[in-house]
Amino acid sequence: MQAFSLEKQIMLILLFEENFTVIQDIADKLFVSKSLVEKVISLMLKKSPDVIEGVRRHGIRAIIPQLERRTMFAEILSPYVTGIDFLSELKTFNVNHFPLLAFITADEIAAAEKAIGVLKSITEFSFTDESTSELFLQMIFALSVTRRWEHVSLGTIAGEMITGIPGESSYRHAGQALCQAAGLTNDGEKDYFSCLLMGLRKQRISDTSEYESAMRDVIYEILEKIYSRLAVELRGDHTLFQGLAVHLYTTVVRKSYLATNYHEDDSYQIRREYPLGFEMAAIAAGVIQKHYSYRVSDEEMMYLAMHFQASVERMRAFGQKLRVLVVCHYGMAAASLISARVERYFPAVQIIGTISVQSFFDMKEVQADLILSTENIETKGTPVIYVTPMLPEEDLRQIRQFVDTHGITNLLMMQVLNAKIIDSDKLTREDVLAEAISVLEAGNFVSHSYRSSVFSREEVSPTDLDNIAVPHGNPDDVLETQLVVVRLKQPIFWQYSNVQYVFLFAVARKEMQRNFTIFSAFYKRLVKINIRAELKKLTKEPADIFRTELAHLLSV
Repeated sequence: MQAFSLEKQIMLILLFEENFTVIQDIADKLFVSKSLVEKVISLMLKKSPDVIEGVRRHGIRAIIPQLERRTMFAEILSPYVTGIDFLSELKTFNVNHFPLLAFITADEIAAAEKAIGVLKSITEFSFTDESTSELFLQMIFALSVTRRWEHVSLGTIAGEMITGIPGESSYRHAGQALCQAAGLTNDGEKDYFSCLLMGLRKQRISDTSEYESAMRDVIYEILEKIYSRLAVELRGDHTLFQGLAVHLYTTVVRKSYLATNYHEDDSYQIRREYPLGFEMAAIAAGVIQKHYSYRVSDEEMMYLAMHFQASVERMRAFGQKLRVLVVCHYGMAAASLISARVERYFPAVQIIGTISVQSFFDMKEVQADLILSTENIETKGTPVIYVTPMLPEEDLRQIRQFVDTHGITNLLMMQVLNAKIIDSDKLTREDVLAEAISVLEAGNFVSHSYRSSVFSREEVSPTDLDNIAVPHGNPDDVLETQLVVVRLKQPIFWQYSNVQYVFLFAVARKEMQRNFTIFSAFYKRLVKINIRAELKKLTKEPADIFRTELAHLLSV
């Protein structure tokens, strides 16, 4: 069961109430003491004076507009409502966390479910479970306050935002159908839900031509900068172009007016798992800032990174394949099953043959990058991963690890073993970066403009994760690829965490062109929990031993 604080319970009550609520009534509804509620509300008033207010002899109330109430309500409930079974999930939430059904009726839940069913039948749109849950939660809140309040004011912002945008008629048609199914007749509600449909992430729109036309120049500039900085050519990916066109247009149009459910842990996972995609998102953020004076939020960075990472995966799928030979002693049916599943899970893999164990022993030469075998076999040089026909998660994990690291390990090990090691007593992020960059400049590894590119990159999105930071600059300013590792005598607060190790990896453009995943592979290995833990043991090791141990850690 997820923890659900008393503060959140109190906030939910205030969101539902139109007027002031006395503290004793809140305590009675939550079955807690009045004194405890007073303590929590006192903290809430200090922390969020722009959200709630307390007035002597009146009580406490929320002072945010109706639209913000809906967004906050959905944000609070989103971890508990996944869309698998709305009614069942709300009943569970009601029993375990908060008496929600005292504020929302069964009829209102049924009406919202009916509206979601209508939405799913509209072929122009396709929504994820997260988006569907957001719509459902905002719908039940709207239905509840419509019944409970004397007057619900939505303002005109939603109608203004939806007017004149590409696809306006489609959004309005869907919003009206949604409201009609739920029984919401107010024109303001129709405008609001039409606008909400536009604002939700990860939606797919059948006709993107208007969006593409409006955003063409900006997207071309983004993709050109990505190629210039990272030597990765994405300009031929029309799927990426379509996705960016819709995403960026709705972002620029609505800016911060509509918020989705964002959790910092999601951004952390994206940065850790998809560093190349996240770096591309940082480049895009700079272009957006220049054109629209719009600072891209951490949430937007996360979604942009997913767009770019998907394009990278597609490029890998159509690029040079990893040649895999399947050796199976269970028969051809089992071998075919293994082959089909591997190619489905790993687009970068090409199955070059499926043979029996005996046929394998008869082969004079194996021309494959990897062998998947159901039997213990000996080979000279070619790596072997032992699998079963069912390909359980452990088998897939081993294959995935090989695919990710193929062809890059030796290159990384060479860089680590030749890294410059600095033991530093600097106390600020700026001083640490300046010290590391000076080492690169002194060795003629980078041009003088590299320094400003590193600091600019950190301003867009800081590069710390737990006890490490991985800053980097423009590859065009790197004369020769070089890694600098700074071991801090005392951890310093970077942006999100206390950092003890700084890995400044200056990768030259020519290196990026030959091995565009080099930085991504280095980053993904560094951020593994076990490696970060082991690094703590190496702080005082001599530089030569540190290099050797780090190379060993990153090669496992």
